Amino acid sequence: MLKLAFRLGTSDRGVSAVEFALVAPVLLMTLLGAIDFGRMFYLRQGLEYAAQAGARYYVLNTTAASSVVTAYVQSKMPAGTESSVTVDLVDNRNCSGSPQVTCTNITATISFAFAGFIPIGPMTLRASAQAIRLF
Repeated sequence: MLKLAFRLGTSDRGVSAVEFALVAPVLLMTLLGAIDFGRMFYLRQGLEYAAQAGARYYVLNTTAASSVVTAYVQSKMPAGTESSVTVDLVDNRNCSGSPQVTCTNITATISFAFAGFIPIGPMTLRASAQAIRLF
């Protein structure tokens, strides 16, 4: 019995499996967290593009209603996120000192929740663009 205990105590078989069992969860959580952050940045870039596209659309279509601009901005979002985007249009007639110029701030907002690998609560992502229109 003593001989078996000595042999088990000096054996290094299975050490790699134990080390992998200790390190694998940390590596997996790091990898999944990096993917989650990448997903957040992808959604943020899509939101920025959609707000800028909405501003361009509003400049070219000065008679478009805000609901049409909202639908256009939502259509420019990445797939699956269109309906969760809220769009606000705020006009400012005194943006340049000329009464013929109207500046419209288009703000797109979406709520982003991490998949659970990162213990951070939901975040609100926001992007804005300005449409300057002459009348």
